[in-house]
Amino acid sequence: MKKIVSFTAAAAIAAAALTACSPPHENDAPAAERVKTATLVDAPTATATTTTTATAVEADSTSLGTPKYIDCVGKPTDPPTSLSLACADNNDRLENITWTSLDQLNARGTGTRVTNTCEPDCASGEIVRTENVAVVLAQPDVDPQSSQLLFQTVMVDGQVVQP
Repeated sequence: MKKIVSFTAAAAIAAAALTACSPPHENDAPAAERVKTATLVDAPTATATTTTTATAVEADSTSLGTPKYIDCVGKPTDPPTSLSLACADNNDRLENITWTSLDQLNARGTGTRVTNTCEPDCASGEIVRTENVAVVLAQPDVDPQSSQLLFQTVMVDGQVVQP
């Protein structure tokens, strides 16, 4: 019984404290006297954030070296000769990639796309190989965990792919 009384008393004190923090007529005050809160401040635009990120990458790119790439999981590596386009099951991947250019902004090359049709299911699906697909790694950004410059986007034949 003593515990119930103690709990009830603690709940009553907490309720009183919360009530004291919120004036009962706070919305009755004239607009000029109200305190401006975060809900009254305009949020920054996406353009400002994008510009800041791009500028940071450009400024840091020379000191961070050539961007690396993480294939699904693992450590950052130089642009790979193969990479998965479907990290969950690897039923879509690139093999035999030959990089023709690599700089601070992107890596360009060609490779073979290997895709499982998964028809009627992935175990029975047909493997389709498409030669000479264009591969681009782009949009480098500084990884907060490794502090390395990493490519964030994979494009195959001009289409962005989300591994």
